[in-house]
Amino acid sequence: MNKKFMALVVASAAAFGTCMAVAADEKVPVISRDMLHSSGRIVYEEGDKRVELDTQDLYRIADRLDLFKSAVSNQLASMGTYLAKGVGMGIQTDDTLGVTHVRPSEEQQVNPLTVDFNALLEEIAASQSIPDDSAAYGYEPGITLYQTPEGALSTTGEEAGCEELAIRPATADSLSAGAAAWVDGHLLLGTGTDNQKYYEQGHGQTSETITNIISLLYSGVNETRQYAVTGKDGGSLSVSIDSKEDAGPYSIKVISEQIPVWNLEEEEKRLLTKMQFQIDSETGGGRDDDGATVGTASVSYVVYDQNGQAIGSGYGYASEPLMIDAMALPITTQYIYVEAVGSVSVYKSGHGHDHGTAYINFHNLQATYLIN
Repeated sequence: MNKKFMALVVASAAAFGTCMAVAADEKVPVISRDMLHSSGRIVYEEGDKRVELDTQDLYRIADRLDLFKSAVSNQLASMGTYLAKGVGMGIQTDDTLGVTHVRPSEEQQVNPLTVDFNALLEEIAASQSIPDDSAAYGYEPGITLYQTPEGALSTTGEEAGCEELAIRPATADSLSAGAAAWVDGHLLLGTGTDNQKYYEQGHGQTSETITNIISLLYSGVNETRQYAVTGKDGGSLSVSIDSKEDAGPYSIKVISEQIPVWNLEEEEKRLLTKMQFQIDSETGGGRDDDGATVGTASVSYVVYDQNGQAIGSGYGYASEPLMIDAMALPITTQYIYVEAVGSVSVYKSGHGHDHGTAYINFHNLQATYLIN
């Protein structure tokens, strides 16, 4: 009797599962109980044994199946795994669906009640897969990632020595020692091998760099190079003023080209030590017992690394040499550049006297290197 009853239940479940699959294939949003059309009850008797299967039992089973599907779908969503229409990693159960780790759009979303359990099982199996889409990690879709020479992740690739980087599953060697992670269904424990390689590489390079710098400081000779300066935003390289009254300040902004800081690996080693703007400037005016009218000219500057980060600044009179000590700057990039502002003004005191004049004309930026 038990075997016959189990056969009846299995047959009912199989028929029920088939109805679900057909409904899913037809892409009709359903709730499982809506597909049931049974009524009444089934009574099986054999001797003094009696088994009764009421249709309400089937409805309760259908509701439980729906709850289970919704719970599985919600849990997978909390793990960043979704079934979606037309996107993601394809599944065998339904060639119109895929598994993605990026929350699908409203048009791509799938009602979990419309798919069979095999689709959910495939989604579960893919929940620990490693997506190669940058959007799954919070970056812009399709953005190119780079690895800097120091091993850091970058999205610009502007730093010298950057290499394009492909997203790939972690391995035990690429995880920090003792760090654990699930990767494509496997539990990995990090060995720290990659960190050790970076340490050895960086330690070796640092030691060699220090040796080369010391060599330059003790045996290098000075060499100067000229780097172009242009008016920022297409502006002028010169500014002047001539007035009997208070006037100004009138200013111009200039920017230098990229200036290499060091070259410590090739045969001719080179290290930037100082910089100075090459400027023509003069001020004039007059004064007597009743007052004065004089012109002034000044220059201020900001030094930037090649990433646009300000690393130093200064100010001085345009008529005096304005030296920038590169050795005192916290430079961490291969190149730097300098922006400067030249300003002229006329100031009148008392009743004033004669004209006040001033002018500034930028030529270039002279860089001094130690070489050997």
